Amino acid sequence: MLVLVPGAAVSVVVHRRLAARAGWCQRPTLLALLAIAMTLALTLAPETGRIGVSGTIGVDGCLPDYAAQLVVDPFYNSGGITGGILNLLLFLPLGLTAVLATRRWPAPVILVLLLPLAVEVCQSWIPGRYCNSSDIVTNMVGGMVGVLVGTAWIHLRRAALRPIRCSRRASTPVMSPGASVRSDRGR
Repeated sequence: MLVLVPGAAVSVVVHRRLAARAGWCQRPTLLALLAIAMTLALTLAPETGRIGVSGTIGVDGCLPDYAAQLVVDPFYNSGGITGGILNLLLFLPLGLTAVLATRRWPAPVILVLLLPLAVEVCQSWIPGRYCNSSDIVTNMVGGMVGVLVGTAWIHLRRAALRPIRCSRRASTPVMSPGASVRSDRGR
């Protein structure tokens, strides 16, 4: 909670300027920033109840003992199937909203591949947390699923001749019906 409230406040303050400077859509940019704040709040807060939990302290815990562990462990380690699904769902909104904000896939792919790694390395030094290679894999897969869903959404909108566009005035997405494009110039 200590990270979520300031993260949400910063997101609300900076999203317009970031969207305008980068040429992104305003609302998805806000949602992507809020997704980052939520993800960091859920993953980087110390857990006092888990002190002494088994896990390797430091970056060594991030490395799998054997290659097959990256494939087998994500749904059997760190909370079982439920924990694996929750780890998948944690980064899915970030991948989705990042693609909708940028309307492109390369930068969101880099984000959802690097952020889980950075989070897990940081967790290795937070009391009650530890780095887990299976969490890295499930977080990356969840983020990539979000990127794929966002990319598919954009391509489906283009195929239906209703592209997602940002208005000039507010940089908010404008969904145009049919082949016509709504313009905000007359307001």
